[in-house]
Amino acid sequence: MSAAEVRLSPGFGKIAIATMLGVYAGALVLSVLRTAAYEYQGIQPNMTPMMFILFAPLVGTALAIIAVICEAVLTAFWRRPASFWQAVVIGASYTSFLLFFVNPWLTIICLLLNPVAIRLLWPRVGAMPSS
Repeated sequence: MSAAEVRLSPGFGKIAIATMLGVYAGALVLSVLRTAAYEYQGIQPNMTPMMFILFAPLVGTALAIIAVICEAVLTAFWRRPASFWQAVVIGASYTSFLLFFVNPWLTIICLLLNPVAIRLLWPRVGAMPSS
């Protein structure tokens, strides 16, 4: 299948909106988590945690653009989320690498909380065929 033959499945708009919602929610939650972690540890980071929260919408927008493009490819060639909420969870998983900014050793969680792993591990994701 060539790139010219790839078509977005019907209903991709709902998947894209749910994915963006998940990305924004994930970015905000991880920003707050980072702030709480630094406050709890009593350490002073290079970028203050409050600045990170202020930049969360910008980070969320960049990640949302990347996530929608990736979801378009994954939906065209693989499984699509079976529900709106599964697409939200998949969208939030695109922010899992931000755990690095909370604590670098938390990056290992990205192996479990990434969009491909969630599609493989969550049996109901992909219940609807993409064509």
